[in-house]
Amino acid sequence: MEPSTYSSPAVLRRVELAALLLVDVVMLIAAFVFYYMARFRWGWLNPGSEPASPFVAMFLMTGFWIVAFLFSGLYKEKFAPSRFDELALLFKVITVGSLIVFFVMFGNALEAGSARPNLLFYWATIFVSVATGRMLVRSIQQV
Repeated sequence: MEPSTYSSPAVLRRVELAALLLVDVVMLIAAFVFYYMARFRWGWLNPGSEPASPFVAMFLMTGFWIVAFLFSGLYKEKFAPSRFDELALLFKVITVGSLIVFFVMFGNALEAGSARPNLLFYWATIFVSVATGRMLVRSIQQV
């Protein structure tokens, strides 16, 4: 019997990376949509100025986060020995990235009193969504 080429470690690693990337993109888009709706449609946060093209903003933000995850090592081979280590690194990357994004993109568009709740809500939506997606991928991997 010939061993299956689909179960080689290199192929499995590519499948794992593709799954992580796909889940990260989907969860980042979901987080952006949730934040956008909460801020501009539902009135949960002080809206400030709405972006001219939400879709362009969504794709730019998703691209920023994927590049940030790539440079931080979240797509390295077996970078994290445990889920806790992965969540700790994700926490750091999203915290620093949120501060960068917020002050570059949204800092001037918000009033001083509404900046803190907007930043916290943005950070939480990104962290919870990406962490949930990654933990789902890791749980499926172990089955």
